[in-house]
Amino acid sequence: MSNKKNLWPFLLGAAVGAGITWLFASKEGKETLSHLKKKAEEMKDDVNDWLDKKDMAQDSNSDNKSS
Repeated sequence: MSNKKNLWPFLLGAAVGAGITWLFASKEGKETLSHLKKKAEEMKDDVNDWLDKKDMAQDSNSDNKSS
């Protein structure tokens, strides 16, 4: 649960940054939206990978302590 609490400020900052980027982008609207969607999907995948690795490390640590 604390992982999700710690993740919200990051996601909020990413959304604000994406919005500012979109406002000042020199690309056409459709191209910009497509790029933002792609980057958002990549960021979501990266965050999920990071959380999975963190959970695996925590599980590994708890397994080692219980042995």
